[in-house]
Amino acid sequence: MPSVVSKKRHVDEDDDSSEHDQDHDSSPQLSSPPSSASASSKRARVVEKRNSRPNGSARRASTVDEDGDEEMDGEQEEGDGDESVDLKGKALPPADIDVEEEEEEEEEEEEELLDENYEIAPDEHEYQAGSIVRIKLVNFVTYTSAELRPGPSLNMIIGPNGTGKSTIVCAICLGLGWAPIHLGRAKEVSEFVKHGFQEGFVEIELQGREGKQNPVIKRKIIRENNGSTYYLNGRATTYAAIQKLTKGFNIQVDNLCQFLPQDRVDAFAKLPDSLRLIETERAAGGPEMYDYHKKLIELWKAVAGEKRILKSDKLTLQQLEARQAVLQQDVDRLRERQEVMANIELLEKMKPYIKYRESRAASAAAKEQVKIVETELKNLKAASGPAMERPKLKRKYKEAIQKILEDRQTNLEEKKGRIHNQQTKVIPQLEEKIRDVEKEIKAEHTKEEKRKDQVKDLRRKVENTKKKLEVGPPEVDVQFYNDKISEKGRAIRALQQQMDDIQAELEPIKRNGTNISAQIQREKADLQRLESVAGRRESILRDQLGQPGRETFQAWQWYQDHRDEFEQEIFPPPVLCCSVKDPRAVDAIESLIRGCNTAFLCQNTNDYERFTREVIGVAGHPGLGLANITIKDFSRSHAPNLENQSVPFTKERLAELGFAGVALDFIEAPDPVLNMLCHESHVHRTPMSAREFIAADNQRCEAAGLSTWIAGRTIYQFLSRYGASTTKVVSIRPAKIYKTQQVDQNKKREKERNISELEYQLNELKSDLQKRRDNHKELMAEQDEAKTERVKISQEKSSKQDALSKFNRLKAEFSNLEDKLKEAVNAGSDYQATVDDLEAKLDTLGMKRAQAAIDFAELVGELVNIHNSLIQLRLRFIEAASDEKLLNAKNEHIIRRIAEIEDQLEDVRKRARELRAQAYKDRDVMTAIFEEASEEDRQRIANLPPEKTVADVEDDIETERARLDLIHEGNPNAIKQYEDRKVQIDNLRTKIADLEGSLEEQNTAIREVQEVWEPELDALIAKISTAFSKEFRKIGCAGEVRVFKSDEGFDKWAAEILVKFREGEKFQVLDNYRQSGGERAVTTVFYLMALQSMAKSPFRVVDEINQGMDPRNERAVHHRMVNIACQEHTSQYFLITPKLLNDLMYHPRMKVHCIYSGEWVYDVVMDPERYLQAGRRLRASKGKAINGRSRHSESATISASGEEPSEEEE
Repeated sequence: MPSVVSKKRHVDEDDDSSEHDQDHDSSPQLSSPPSSASASSKRARVVEKRNSRPNGSARRASTVDEDGDEEMDGEQEEGDGDESVDLKGKALPPADIDVEEEEEEEEEEEEELLDENYEIAPDEHEYQAGSIVRIKLVNFVTYTSAELRPGPSLNMIIGPNGTGKSTIVCAICLGLGWAPIHLGRAKEVSEFVKHGFQEGFVEIELQGREGKQNPVIKRKIIRENNGSTYYLNGRATTYAAIQKLTKGFNIQVDNLCQFLPQDRVDAFAKLPDSLRLIETERAAGGPEMYDYHKKLIELWKAVAGEKRILKSDKLTLQQLEARQAVLQQDVDRLRERQEVMANIELLEKMKPYIKYRESRAASAAAKEQVKIVETELKNLKAASGPAMERPKLKRKYKEAIQKILEDRQTNLEEKKGRIHNQQTKVIPQLEEKIRDVEKEIKAEHTKEEKRKDQVKDLRRKVENTKKKLEVGPPEVDVQFYNDKISEKGRAIRALQQQMDDIQAELEPIKRNGTNISAQIQREKADLQRLESVAGRRESILRDQLGQPGRETFQAWQWYQDHRDEFEQEIFPPPVLCCSVKDPRAVDAIESLIRGCNTAFLCQNTNDYERFTREVIGVAGHPGLGLANITIKDFSRSHAPNLENQSVPFTKERLAELGFAGVALDFIEAPDPVLNMLCHESHVHRTPMSAREFIAADNQRCEAAGLSTWIAGRTIYQFLSRYGASTTKVVSIRPAKIYKTQQVDQNKKREKERNISELEYQLNELKSDLQKRRDNHKELMAEQDEAKTERVKISQEKSSKQDALSKFNRLKAEFSNLEDKLKEAVNAGSDYQATVDDLEAKLDTLGMKRAQAAIDFAELVGELVNIHNSLIQLRLRFIEAASDEKLLNAKNEHIIRRIAEIEDQLEDVRKRARELRAQAYKDRDVMTAIFEEASEEDRQRIANLPPEKTVADVEDDIETERARLDLIHEGNPNAIKQYEDRKVQIDNLRTKIADLEGSLEEQNTAIREVQEVWEPELDALIAKISTAFSKEFRKIGCAGEVRVFKSDEGFDKWAAEILVKFREGEKFQVLDNYRQSGGERAVTTVFYLMALQSMAKSPFRVVDEINQGMDPRNERAVHHRMVNIACQEHTSQYFLITPKLLNDLMYHPRMKVHCIYSGEWVYDVVMDPERYLQAGRRLRASKGKAINGRSRHSESATISASGEEPSEEEE
């Protein structure tokens, strides 16, 4: 039952035809399920839901929930503009009778869809699990709000181009969590949000499994951060959860065999055969077959890799074994040499052991000798004891006398100290004090003499001052002087006022002169720029590019004054900073980059936002308000820098095609600006040639995959869409901007005239300024003279005032002098008393000095007595020492013998210590060697015969060294190389054995998997090929599908599609070059239909597959698609097309969705019965019989005015 969907929208005057940029409301209205028809009659039912307001304006069938999200009304209220009409009659037959006759032989094999007349009744065909029950769009591409309820079988979505049919395909892809890359359109998901809105969403309800709730998937798309939020059954969820759900239903949006959007239809023919096999397995073979194939590919790659490694390892093993055999002789010789060196090393280790053995024996002998000498000394001392005791007693007597001598000597020294102190300190100190008192007495006498002289001087000064005061004070007329000073001050101020007036007149003249000078500089700069390329470019930008050029020039001047406020440099438009390297390429380059001539380039987002705010303005900050400028920022794009741009062709390939290079090679500009030109004008992907191309040259360019190229003065653009291709040819216009400009002589003369006039005005101002400055100088000289006279008068006044002040100070000074005189006279009254005190003090010090002399004499007497007693004690000490010496002489031989034995004892003890230390040292050396030696070496060293000496070992070492000299050293690294290589050989042998075992296991695994997978694959491809061939035979062509089984790996196995469209042709493999666009489209749709009955996916999508087909193929394809897609137990199918032929076949299980668009669509439901009757009469008048066996339903076309056709029109 076809359902009619009306989409109304208001189109703004500046509405763009592009689906992604339209900014208008779209209000789809959806059909309600048809009511049951009577079983006694064959009837079709067409339902169109009307939703209009009394004023005739289109109404959006939507509501706004409490959260502010706009949602479509699920169903209209009963009776709200719904009308239903029953239709009687039979469907029209297909127009292509020849095709029908060719199909008669095979009709028996198909499902009985064409063997009886159908009553078009409600669709009771159940939805498969995972098929789409409902699609809801809000703020998505062209739709403000829309809801679509597809049927479970074939869904045909029709409508003119640009109305939003493919948007439904985009919604299915994105709404189920897949990326935009599978659509072949925009790369960013945010670009699918409707223009003017910040976010939108797609909501898709899938059919749940039996007994389960229908899952509802919602994807909210946010423009600002290019983000998405997912919801499942109203609750937030993750992308991974959505992917898991869709994979559970075997939904494969990334499989061209199941999901073929409009912009990827042609990609199916370009699909490599190996990839087509994989997509076919995924679409029709089920996950097990695809998993087997993946497993085989992985196993084959692993086997291939291990085979390469095994081959390399075996070759390496052969090389290593050959080298090992060559090195064997050197190794044997070196091992013999190493054996001799080991013997020498062992003998060297024996030497410390023998040394320790000898030093230990010597140490023991020395220790025994010490004991013998100690015994001898002890016996000698015991025998000579009594004789040795008498000198000791005499020595004690001598020591007692010596102790008394020391005490007496200490007393003597003390007395000497006291005498010395009395002589050097006490008496001299008293004499010093006496001298100090005598000095003080003399000072008092001197002071008295000075006082008397001071009294005389003060009396003289008092007399002189008294005489000056008697003369009287001087006369001063202060008012006279003040009047004269005021008069001079008024004259100075008057002169100053005149100078200030002149100065005030000078400032405007100076400012005017400065302005004129600046204007002259600007005019000269303009003249210089006019004569330079940059200047001419700025002139072109300002004067020849209209309002955008003037505003761009103004924005550039603003940036030059504020460039320090930005993080990075903002580059000027290409018109100011680009040049063309080759003059012959100027015209082509200007034509190519014309679209971004005036675009500024920012290098980061912050600068972009700041520059936009200041130059264009934002809400609350108008800025400069320049609305006609362009600002670019590619810092967040896929290629933020020039090095990220890749040229798709090598220079050699371009040369083969006749090109000198790409446009980028001919442009000189900063790298960021070149990167912008790559983004905007694709200069890195546009080859250029100086010569004109002929048709053959252009055909080679198309075959090479070029989309745009320049040859001579022509730009070629190769366009391919819906399988059809065209080449757009544009002639290049002469360049105006980048061509070398000539100086505009009129403007140059105008600038020179302006400069001359301004310089004349400046000279006049300078002359006037100089006159006023001279007058100012004269007034300043008069002012200086008046100031000098005022100073003189002030000085004269001050002089007389100083004389009066001096007289007043003299009166005060006279009184002060009289006071000082009285004080000086009275100061001599205590002179005599001070002198008497000092003389009494002098007498006391004299008496102390006399007592000190008496004490000195007594100390000298005591010293003499002590000295006499010391002499007697010294005589006794000498006598005792003589007796001791005599006794010692008698015992001298005994003492000498004891001393000799003691010296001998010290020597043997020293020798014993040295031998013990040497033994310890030899033991440490031996222990260190034993720790490093092997057990065998230790045993051999320990078993040395006792009579073996160090000399014997050294003789053995010399013998071995002589033997070593007879063996040639050879390669010193031979043994290490031999041993290392032996390890490598052993490891390689082990590795090779493991690899061979692993290969055997993997080959077994491959055989096991292949035995399961290959028969299933052959059966699947055979079944597909049968259905594919059958479809091709029905249109008078031939086709088959076969498996290409490569010996180079399972990843090279492929599903080859072979087709033949004309008699006498051989089968040809489908590719992008042999067949035309229409032939590729027919092949694609027949291949997809061959998969329909085997499809494992719950739904399939084909967008505008009929584009590029001729009417005959389109009719045949449509007939077969409807016949197959409406079979029982097939998956849901979506077919999107902008055009349909007349008299096509329709089936009760298919559902037709019509999308209308325009500024306003009139709501009307026409009586379908009258329309069909008119169609039958029209057919009857043309002699076309109605085929009773056809089962078609007719859909009505409603005129834009909504009026029913009259009988004449019918």
